[in-house]
Amino acid sequence: MLRPIALCLALLASVASAQDHATSVSSASVAADVSRIKERYPKTQFVSITPTPIPGVYQAIMANKRLAYIDASGRYFVFGRIFDMERTQDLTEPVLASLENVDVRALPLTDAIKHVKGNGRRTLYVFSDPDCPYCQQLERSLADLQDVTVYTFVFPISELHPQARNKAISVWCSTDRVAAWAAATSTRGQIGGTTSCDHPIDRNVELAKALGIRATPTMLSADGRFLRGVAPAERISAFLNQTTASVAQVTK
Repeated sequence: MLRPIALCLALLASVASAQDHATSVSSASVAADVSRIKERYPKTQFVSITPTPIPGVYQAIMANKRLAYIDASGRYFVFGRIFDMERTQDLTEPVLASLENVDVRALPLTDAIKHVKGNGRRTLYVFSDPDCPYCQQLERSLADLQDVTVYTFVFPISELHPQARNKAISVWCSTDRVAAWAAATSTRGQIGGTTSCDHPIDRNVELAKALGIRATPTMLSADGRFLRGVAPAERISAFLNQTTASVAQVTK
């Protein structure tokens, strides 16, 4: 029986024959292997099972967005990455990135604070906690961004910041939410106002959980990529421009 480390080495050693394998695998044998794997794990919901460049090894994506590499018998699972050393490529990274991406078209923008800067041609979605010191740092970076529309989903993490929820509600109940948010995330961090209005704060908390967002600040691009933590304005701008470039390429 192959130990996990030995199996990983065997997988990597097989990469050299990737192209020959890709052209020689018959659809019938693939279908048989996929059927065998599914039958062996009837309680596992597989989103897809597809051949990899490595003979006898399949890439399986499961309903919980977990990715595994499985041998044709279905006995061995490897949770990790495959590298093509000849091309110096991480074959797993693009798959993981596509699994993590969010369909931002489904975001409830009416539950976010909208701030248009300049012509607003680029779009950034931010999940932020008013009492998070890193979020306060991020706001200084966002202040230096130009030509962007920022949608801020106020996401208080009450376990860490007990007063954040009430502060978040006060921001939403303000007549000028953009100004109230700027005040709440300033060095003062104090705002007045009411906490008795119809607000989306609890929905935002549930939305963040559904998207797998556990920490603030977390940013999303218009094509659903994540950028987590504090970043300078230059890095955020490059992150947004990458979206613009990818959209332009698709529309050519």
